[in-house]
Amino acid sequence: MKVVQSVRLPLQLRNFANVRMHWAKRASLIKEHRLTAYLMTKREDVPVTVRITRFGPKKMDRDGNVSSMKGVIDGIADRLKLDDGDERISWEYAQQICKGYSVLVEFLRDET
Repeated sequence: MKVVQSVRLPLQLRNFANVRMHWAKRASLIKEHRLTAYLMTKREDVPVTVRITRFGPKKMDRDGNVSSMKGVIDGIADRLKLDDGDERISWEYAQQICKGYSVLVEFLRDET
């Protein structure tokens, strides 16, 4: 697989399933994540694989990591003008431990 686009988003993702906050604040953060992902990525042709890597000081469990990316996933799907469940998009999720917070979005394509 070859990386055709790589973008670092300045976002702090949280496991919204475990965090206690008012529903309106949570909705506002997810909307911010969605808009940031939409604005900072470029449209790619499909089929495409999208790898999203969360960077932060603590590791989340797998479900929490994917859940924290919901706004980013939706923003990328918006940019691609597709539903996030479209079979032409393959999603990969990862995380790395580091001091600060950010999200790396990579679009990958088969080398043919």
